[in-house]
Amino acid sequence: MLRMNMFDLVKGFAGVVDMVNATLAGHHLRVAGLVDRLGERLGLDGESRNLATTAAMLHDIGVITLRSRTDDLVFEADMSRHSRAGWMLLRTCRFLAREAEIVLRHHDDWSEALKLPEEERRSGRLGNLVHLADVVDVHSRTLRDPARLALSLRRGAGGAFEPESVQAMLSLLEDKDFFDGLGEQAPLVELPSAAGDRTLFEDQVVIFSKLFSHVIDARSPFTASHSSGVALVARLLHEMMELPAEDRSSIFVAGLLHDIGKMGVPRELIEKAGALDELEFAAVKQHARISLEALTAIPGFERLGFWGGLHHERLSGQGYCRGFKGEAIPMEARVIAVADVLTALTEDRPYRAGLNDGQALKILDEMAAENSLDADVVGVVHRHIGDISPMRAVAQKRAVSFLRGLTSDIQGAVGPEKLTPKLLRQSASSFQKPVRA
Repeated sequence: MLRMNMFDLVKGFAGVVDMVNATLAGHHLRVAGLVDRLGERLGLDGESRNLATTAAMLHDIGVITLRSRTDDLVFEADMSRHSRAGWMLLRTCRFLAREAEIVLRHHDDWSEALKLPEEERRSGRLGNLVHLADVVDVHSRTLRDPARLALSLRRGAGGAFEPESVQAMLSLLEDKDFFDGLGEQAPLVELPSAAGDRTLFEDQVVIFSKLFSHVIDARSPFTASHSSGVALVARLLHEMMELPAEDRSSIFVAGLLHDIGKMGVPRELIEKAGALDELEFAAVKQHARISLEALTAIPGFERLGFWGGLHHERLSGQGYCRGFKGEAIPMEARVIAVADVLTALTEDRPYRAGLNDGQALKILDEMAAENSLDADVVGVVHRHIGDISPMRAVAQKRAVSFLRGLTSDIQGAVGPEKLTPKLLRQSASSFQKPVRA
């Protein structure tokens, strides 16, 4: 049964989000580290430090979902758009509701936070703390003079930033070693144990993984529902093959996250209409290695990370990223490989329209015959394609609807005052509805 520490899961995903843009590599983890140090210096209670640090690791998640240019993370004309997008995404996970409020406020000036109702003051203050750390992380690499950075922060005290937080940051910047280390992707400091033991249970891990699969797929309209399709097909095949029922959720999560490594692949390669050249294909192939390493590095994800990360291995040994062969490839990875190929073949891509079931089955047969895909798994697809295809289509349609709705709401400037409980429930339902009654 899946059971994980939420901080470990979020930290692992934040590291992958940081791969999207080379200029800001490590940004989310550095900002989180800064927030935790500031929280400690300010004497914040353990819960507040945990909330702020977790929110910091996810603060710009909305940028990717909106397909904004990640080069403009800090200098975007309308900062509130990606703050709202991140807020809406995280609100679909009830257990991240408090972090969502902080993400919503992470570009608010302190003068705005002071106007919030009393019950929202904590999220306003913690959001402003993330804002401060965000600015310091970016500008410490452009203003390499600590005195100039300190002057800029003093000017912002009371307006852009909470004065007490500025003083805490200035005291940290007095340490030359601290300033020199700002550009490094240092590990986060240990959180107080009372705040760091938030356990996620199986259904919560699945919901959070669904959320993140949307972030992965949102990078391109051609993959906007791919992970949802793969996860659903993998779970169905797993059930139809009567593999251990206790692993059903794990293989579903492995399917949702199998392409997490594509966060590190340039979007122009994912969307290229023509054939990839040798160097481009080598770059795209790296996503399997990144997926494998990122997922297996998360405590509790070692096994399912192995299954998802090996989705491009082939029984003949001609796959990637490890070049595993035959029995070295676990059955769960073989199931995900078939689910991945089937789903990809039936989707529209920049270079071709999606294939029908008959065309897709023919290619699966050819790949099984050449010992690329497992013939037994392909046989199960043949026998149940009439059940699999419509359920996969429903799952992918829901994923696309969720992303379209999110983008439409943000572009329509939906704010907290306009996002009704009904709209939130509709957004959350895309994660929680079973495909089968």
